[in-house]
Amino acid sequence: MATKRDKLTLWEKVKNIKKPSICFIDDEQEELDRFIQCFDKDFTIGIGTSPQRARDNLKEQTLLRRSPHFYLLDLYYREETNTKEQMHRLHIAHQNLLEAQSDFRALLAKLGQDRKGGLDLAADVKKYHKIRRARFAFFTRKGFGVDVIAAYDAGAETVIKKPDPTSEQVAKGDLEVAYDEALAGTAPLILNKIERAIAESGLWKKHREFFYGMLTSAIPGVGIYLFDHHKDVGEFIQSLLKFFGFHQ
Repeated sequence: MATKRDKLTLWEKVKNIKKPSICFIDDEQEELDRFIQCFDKDFTIGIGTSPQRARDNLKEQTLLRRSPHFYLLDLYYREETNTKEQMHRLHIAHQNLLEAQSDFRALLAKLGQDRKGGLDLAADVKKYHKIRRARFAFFTRKGFGVDVIAAYDAGAETVIKKPDPTSEQVAKGDLEVAYDEALAGTAPLILNKIERAIAESGLWKKHREFFYGMLTSAIPGVGIYLFDHHKDVGEFIQSLLKFFGFHQ
């Protein structure tokens, strides 16, 4: 079941401008929910099973109607959701990956999961950004050396591995809880990798405090101007934020 996200107030959306924005795209709702639970305080996050759904979700989390600073893409992505029984078989196979790599590849092919889905996602986000280069990373639990090469060839900044639960966590019996614990346990490391990828791919992280300070210091003057000239508030703020470089 999808995690319900509370509707944000106007001030909460303004505060979210301070955080780097990410669109995370994955074909499993559990992965999307897990990511929100771990990193919602660190990033302004739009989630979805397609790039457009994630961008639409991002618009609900911030004052701005803007594209993200960074995309995080599922590498073994497919538009259709697998059944729970299929996903369970896939997780079991992945636990034995080192011993049965050829069997795992055969199962992936049978379920229609291969890197083509993730590479198609990359092509989608690159097509959407016509002015500036789309910056993205792949976030995946599955994959082999040839997949990493293909990811970099597609323009990814990096490939970040989703953590696997330990055999002890899996033995408790609830597979979803095991994966929740695995992500929560490695969240600081993943956070560092994402922030480093954002920092290395643009100026946002280095200068975000300066941009945010410029924006907040301008708000009183904006209010007076709007009061005197009876301008549309939303339209004017959009123009101001574009000026400060917050919009694509």
